[in-house]
Amino acid sequence: MSGESMQGIPEEIKDAVQEAASSEKEISAQAGEKIEELEKENERLRASFDTYYIIIGKNYYEQTEGYEEAMDSAAKELAALEKQIDVNGKNILRLKGFRLCPNCEKIVEDNAVFCGECGTRMEPVPEPDEESLVCKLCGAKNPRGKKFCSICGQSLIEISCPECGTKLPVDALFCGECGTQLQ
Repeated sequence: MSGESMQGIPEEIKDAVQEAASSEKEISAQAGEKIEELEKENERLRASFDTYYIIIGKNYYEQTEGYEEAMDSAAKELAALEKQIDVNGKNILRLKGFRLCPNCEKIVEDNAVFCGECGTRMEPVPEPDEESLVCKLCGAKNPRGKKFCSICGQSLIEISCPECGTKLPVDALFCGECGTQLQ
């Protein structure tokens, strides 16, 4: 993501998105499509900022009757756009496999017991049982027999590498252990 398209995004989310872009976490094609959709929506939302800036500036300059209400309304619209961009950014992080604190929504390590930012006790990553599978990307528990995660869309079906036997997602192109091309 370019620096210009990340304008107005909190630094933590910028850093996490850039880290996610370079991380080795594999995401499903469906999650990738959803991420692309959210990023395009954020670009569209950012592009509409100028309209509200113009409205605010024009009203401030002209100071016609009711200008304060018009400026306040435009400022509220800008705040709503920024909030939606923030929500989309956090959803992108979740789709990329990051774990966020339910209280402060800061990124938390998978093995953390408490959030390092606010101290909230984190729920442990669920363990699979006989009736469920845990998504390797987002950690959500899914009923056995489902093909895709109900939260992030990651494939729950695994295949084995023909060379080394490592369990891999069905949509993997290469083995992460030995590098064998799979398809």
